[in-house]
Amino acid sequence: DPSRLKLDNITIANAQKGKYNVTFNSYGGTPVNSQSVFYNERATVPGNPTREGFIFDGWYTDPELTKPFAFTTAIKENTQLYAKWVLIFYTVAFDSGGGTAVSSQTVFYGGNAINPMPAPTRTGYTFEGWYTDTGLTRSFDFNTVITKYTTLYAKWTLNHYTLTFNSNGGTAVSSQTVGYNNRATEPANPT
Repeated sequence: DPSRLKLDNITIANAQKGKYNVTFNSYGGTPVNSQSVFYNERATVPGNPTREGFIFDGWYTDPELTKPFAFTTAIKENTQLYAKWVLIFYTVAFDSGGGTAVSSQTVFYGGNAINPMPAPTRTGYTFEGWYTDTGLTRSFDFNTVITKYTTLYAKWTLNHYTLTFNSNGGTAVSSQTVGYNNRATEPANPT
């Protein structure tokens, strides 16, 4: 068969020209096995490496990651390829729970959110800090490493006010502590 003879001649010619190594530097990602490729043949696209906190963004022929490698390229020499990584960013959102709005922050994987200043305000309440749960039982430490989308919740304590009664020479009337926007209890009339 003439086509088989032609294919055999190409294979023999390639074998005589030798094989070349295509190696993959994953730059901190999971290892990728080297490939042995005949002269003028193509490397096989490997499975993407993974790296915590990063998205794989392709293979490059230079360590500076300026020249993307196309797997349609014929291999004619030993070839080193370099993985490009893009850092993952997450949003840290602040739910002020009825207080003044607080802008969300964009934080890179492994970074820290910044405690928003000034703190939010809410009429009749005192701000007590940021919490990681809606039940407001787990306070958030701003040294915490961010590894996912995060929502923080404001905790508020109701302000209380003292109501005193001046009976102008009558019997004393006890003062009352009343929460913001609540009602005092009517005391007994002084005599």
